[in-house]
Amino acid sequence: MAPNLPATAVAEAVGDGWRQVSAQSTVQALPMSDGGPGLLEAIHHAHGGELMPVTVTQPFGAGLATEAGVPQQLPASILLLPGHHGGTAVISGDQVIGEAVVEARAASRAAQVGSSRGLGRLLASALDTGASRIVIGLGAAASHDAGFGMAAELLIHREVTSAVPESFHGGNDGLRGLVAHELTGLLQLRHQLADRDIVVAAATDRPLFGLSGSGAALAQRQGISAHRAQELDQVLNQACALLDVHLPQPTATLPQLAAHHPTPRGSGRHAGSGAGGGAAVMLTTLGARLLPGAQVAATMVELPAHLSRCDVVITTCDTLDPLTLHDSTVAAVASAAAQAAVPVVVLAKVVLASRREMAAAGVVAAYETGELPPQPLPVLQQWGSRLARTWGRTA
Repeated sequence: MAPNLPATAVAEAVGDGWRQVSAQSTVQALPMSDGGPGLLEAIHHAHGGELMPVTVTQPFGAGLATEAGVPQQLPASILLLPGHHGGTAVISGDQVIGEAVVEARAASRAAQVGSSRGLGRLLASALDTGASRIVIGLGAAASHDAGFGMAAELLIHREVTSAVPESFHGGNDGLRGLVAHELTGLLQLRHQLADRDIVVAAATDRPLFGLSGSGAALAQRQGISAHRAQELDQVLNQACALLDVHLPQPTATLPQLAAHHPTPRGSGRHAGSGAGGGAAVMLTTLGARLLPGAQVAATMVELPAHLSRCDVVITTCDTLDPLTLHDSTVAAVASAAAQAAVPVVVLAKVVLASRREMAAAGVVAAYETGELPPQPLPVLQQWGSRLARTWGRTA
């Protein structure tokens, strides 16, 4: 709703406004995430843990990095949560390969030659912590290489091979020369990772391929025509077809983090497989579980337990439309609130969903703020006060 503000700041502003009208209310801020930006913040707010700083060398090559305005070193973090067998490490692909990492004018080149190597380096650092569970938040990515660049870094880091195929390094362009025998190291890598529970928290339910896939969605970016997006998509289609044929897919045996069945592995046509520019496909090929990011976040912040103590829950989003009601943080909050019989109120910049659609999703009311000013906190406080007059206890 306010891209330049962390979720905690938005929640606290609305809460401050609420308290001004309903001072006797107990207002609890609980940041949420859909698996994209804010995932580490939400889980850290709920559970604490150690934020370990990591520096990742930019994965786009010197020429593209200069063109795209990407610094040579990208700051990132790993959230370490204590627990059995080394605990849990949480990382966010958004920090190192996210769409916002590169400037819009370089979007076409990033999709063509950009690599997911940065994600591989971040994941390798998370593996080095000894955590038995790794949660990876994946949203839209600047790169579009189905995670082959990430796999290249892991192959070297895990000492599977010192001679990674050149095709793994060149982004989407490099995969044009991919051949079947170059995939042999991936099977050994999957065996090495079998003792880790790797969970992909996908911030989108887009598949990698198809008319609604992340490949087709590239045409919405600056400098990428529909024809060019189709060409990029075709390259990954051929590469992923080789993965499906030459890497037998494993059956998940690890306990589920959330109540979802394991996703069939390796196919770019399953919901969520387009996350991270298709990196979700490679991760599932290597044995990871692919789950909706908002549901993973809801489970990890223990949202149902918090809602059981509430009289009303307020959540925010940019645009409230039928898709948001189906697959987003709003949908996850509404689903959990329905189990606790708690009404859900949504504050959004734009409301496009009908009352019937909202009611079917468990949302009792929505309020449209319009575009927020550059300094939105005072406006959000005013909205908090307005909501309290309708939904709070003023007596």
